[in-house]
Amino acid sequence: MNDKKYIFFDIDGTILNDKSEVLPSTKKALKLAQKNGHEIFINTGRGRTIVPDIIEELNFDGIISGTGSEAEYKGNCLFKHSFSKEQISRVVDITVNNNMPIIMSAEDVCVGSSDDLPKYVELFTKGEIKAEDIKDFDNLENLPFLKSIWPIVVDDNKSEYCNKYSGVSDFIFIDSPFTVKEFDELIGKDINISKASFKDPDDYSGEITLSKCSKISGIENLLEIIGADMKDSIAIGDGFNDAKMLEGAALSIAMGNAPKEIKDISDHVTDDIYEDGVFNALKHFNLI
Repeated sequence: MNDKKYIFFDIDGTILNDKSEVLPSTKKALKLAQKNGHEIFINTGRGRTIVPDIIEELNFDGIISGTGSEAEYKGNCLFKHSFSKEQISRVVDITVNNNMPIIMSAEDVCVGSSDDLPKYVELFTKGEIKAEDIKDFDNLENLPFLKSIWPIVVDDNKSEYCNKYSGVSDFIFIDSPFTVKEFDELIGKDINISKASFKDPDDYSGEITLSKCSKISGIENLLEIIGADMKDSIAIGDGFNDAKMLEGAALSIAMGNAPKEIKDISDHVTDDIYEDGVFNALKHFNLI
C-alpha cells in the first residue's frame, strides 16, 4: 500500500493506554507513517479542550474532536459545530432532574459542579479517592482524571450554563436512571446519546453529542475540505463510539483490545494496544 493515505486514530485504548501512556512503538509508527508520505489524524470523542498534551506532542496533521463536531488541519480550524442555548438547557434540565453527574466541554474549558466532579474522581481512581472526601477545589488540577481534562471551571449554577458558556461540543454523564437507548429517545432527535468511551462502557453512562456530528461525518467533512478522497481513508479504533468511523472508512482496523462487536465490523483486527497494535497494523498494510 504505497499511495498516500489519511489515517484516523482514536485516542483512548488506541493511542493512549489505560495509564495515559503512548507506547514507544506507537510513536515510532506515527513518525514512520508521516515519513512515508501519509497524513495522520486524531479522531476522538473528547472535546478539543481535553485532548491531552501528550497527544499534541505527537504532531498529528489534524485533530477531529467532540465526535466530529470540530476539526483542525495543520493548526487551522476547518469547522466547528456547537450546542445551541436551547440544547444546552435541555441537557441540563434532564440531567439535573434525574441526578445525573455531567461534565460539559465548552470553549477552552470544561465545566462541572462541586457535586459532580468528585464523583468522576472516585470513578477514575476506582474508589481510592471517595467523592465525599473531596472538599477543597483550590487544587483541582492535581486530582486524578481532572488533571487530564484541565482547565476546569467549578460552577454550581447549571441553569445558567446556556448563557455563560459558548462553543459547547459535548457532555459526558454517569449514573443515569435511563439506559443509553432510553436517554437517546428522551433527549430528542437533534442530540445523540452513545455509550461511554471514557470508561468501560455500560448502559448507564455515556456521551452526549449533536446528532449531525459523528466520527465518520468528521472524516468526510475534513477530507472534502482538504481535497482528499474517502477511498484513501483508514480508521483505527477500539470503542463503541468508533463504530460509525470504522464502518464508513475505506479500511477499518480494530485494536485487539476492542470488544467483539467492534472487531466484527472491522476489516482487520490488529494486536492489543500493549502488544504494539498500532505499529503492527500499519506494518501489516505496508504503511510503514
